[in-house]
Amino acid sequence: MNPGTLSAAAPELSLNEMQARAERAVRGRTGGRIRDLHIEIREDDVILSGVAETYYAKQGATHAVLGELVGWTVTNDIDVV
Repeated sequence: MNPGTLSAAAPELSLNEMQARAERAVRGRTGGRIRDLHIEIREDDVILSGVAETYYAKQGATHAVLGELVGWTVTNDIDVV
């Protein structure tokens, strides 16, 4: 695990802090190409929602969260339009 990542087994931050960290990672990785981005964290599942213009941006959002919150399950409900 990288020093800057969070494991589901030992979360060091509050859920709000983890949510903010995941959101920053998604925005950074996708260049802000996800509109109406919403990230919800439930137990060990991270749920992404919003709107993207490409599947590439949607996939980038998933990989950003997987890289930031190691060991968490990611459900990507981002719509591509």
